[in-house]
Amino acid sequence: MPKRPPSPLMLTDRDFELLEYVSKLRGVPIEHIAAHFFAADPFTGRPNKNPTRACERRVRDLAREGYFRLVREHDGQRRRQLVVLGQRSNQVGRAAERPIGSRARLRRVPARNGAHHVRTLDAVAELEREIVNAGGHVLAVTLDGDIRGAALRGRRTSYGDRYPAFPDAVIKVKQADGRVRDVAVEYVTSKYTSADIREKHAAFAKYGDVIWVADTKRTAERVTALTGATCRTSS
Repeated sequence: MPKRPPSPLMLTDRDFELLEYVSKLRGVPIEHIAAHFFAADPFTGRPNKNPTRACERRVRDLAREGYFRLVREHDGQRRRQLVVLGQRSNQVGRAAERPIGSRARLRRVPARNGAHHVRTLDAVAELEREIVNAGGHVLAVTLDGDIRGAALRGRRTSYGDRYPAFPDAVIKVKQADGRVRDVAVEYVTSKYTSADIREKHAAFAKYGDVIWVADTKRTAERVTALTGATCRTSS
């Protein structure tokens, strides 16, 4: 008797949220996804004993169906597993909405920016945990490409035009007291010149708060000397 073809994978509400999350962030370390989406069973609400294992199992199921791809990215210290959108993600979407996987979203972050992208997401994930522990809520995370796109939308541009610096990410936060504020996140490496850092510091003045994160202690000390702001080091 011929074998039956496998049943099509049924997408859950969590799967849709996960697809939208990866689309927004353009490639996410799998351990971030485990912490964000698999800390508890979606049906019972009970804590997962092994969120990473549950995450890997579901993400691989979705990857086999073409919704995701699993790739490797070096973060400057070690290779990390990233989840990016697969071709089939452009066939799904919420009711009356455009498909999740647009052509732009299917493209990976350029290789030259890969480590910076991963380290930025590490900084964002750490800050999100701090916000939640303080009783706040993260309303949205927007990365630099989307910040730049929104700022320049509708403007005519010419070769050689100069634009203000944009942070690597902006987190919209609802604090425990109900106030909403925007927090800019900037990941700085030793390749940044002093002029780069000063320019960014001046451009970020419009945000309610700026979190500076550096690749090394030496870079962090340089950021503090140039801006007067506290600068963390990447874990």
